[in-house]
Amino acid sequence: MMLKSRFTALLGAGALLFACLPATAADYSVSPIPVAHPVGTKTGTITIRNKDTQPVHLSVRVFAWKQSASSSMVLTPDTTLVVYPRTLNVAPGEERVVRIGLPTTPITTEVAYRVLLEQLPDPKAVLNVKGSGVVVRTNIGVPVFVEPLKPTAGQKLDGAKLGANALDVTVENDGNVHIEPTSVTAVGTDASGKQTFSVTIPGWYVLAGATQSFHFAVPAGACASTKSVSVTAGTGHNVFKGSTTQITRSCT
Repeated sequence: MMLKSRFTALLGAGALLFACLPATAADYSVSPIPVAHPVGTKTGTITIRNKDTQPVHLSVRVFAWKQSASSSMVLTPDTTLVVYPRTLNVAPGEERVVRIGLPTTPITTEVAYRVLLEQLPDPKAVLNVKGSGVVVRTNIGVPVFVEPLKPTAGQKLDGAKLGANALDVTVENDGNVHIEPTSVTAVGTDASGKQTFSVTIPGWYVLAGATQSFHFAVPAGACASTKSVSVTAGTGHNVFKGSTTQITRSCT
C-alpha cells in the first residue's frame, strides 16, 4: 500500500483554521505501508518519492507501538529498531530509501513499531510564502511489524450490546499477530440461522493482545430476533473471525 502526503487529507479538522489562507504543502508518497516481516528477517525498507517541485526534508524517528483501552496509539521512543538515515533530503522527482534493521530475537507474539517520517522546515519555502500564507509540514507514521514464525488469528468477541438501531462489540485480539482490517463486518442471525442484518464499516488496526470497540448501525426490528452475532475483519493471517450468543440487548 502507498500513502500519499496531501494537505487536504492530513489536516482534517485543523484545516478549518486555515480555510481563508493560502497554503503550501509537500507532495510525497511513502511505500510500503505497512512494513511486515517474519522474525529472522534482518532488514526492511521504506521508499519515499518526492512528487513536488521543491525538496522534501525529513527526519526519521522510531517508536514502540502499543494500544490501550483508551487509545489506539500509545507510542514510546524505541532503540531496538535501527533506521538509516535518520535525516534525508529528497530532491524533486527523486526517490530515497530508509533502511530498517530488524530485531532477530525469537518471539512468540508480534512486535509493533511506528517509524515516524517528520517533515522538517524548509527555509526557502517559508520565505516564498507571501503575506499571511501557511506552510504545512506533514508527518507520516509507518507501521512496522516483526511477526512470529507461527502466526495465529484472533477469534474472541466480547461485550456485544444490541439496541433498537445499533450494535456495539468489542474485538479482543487473542491471536499473536495484528488484525489489519480495511473494513469490519457484523452479521446477525436468528434462532433458525436466518440473517437478520449485515453491516460493514471502516476498520483499524487491532494489535496482538489489544482490544478495540466497533459501532454498527443496524436495521430497526433486528434487535429482538437476533440470537447470534459474528464479526469478521482482515485478510490472510491478519484476520479476525469471532461470534457470540452472549448479547446484552435493549430493544426499546
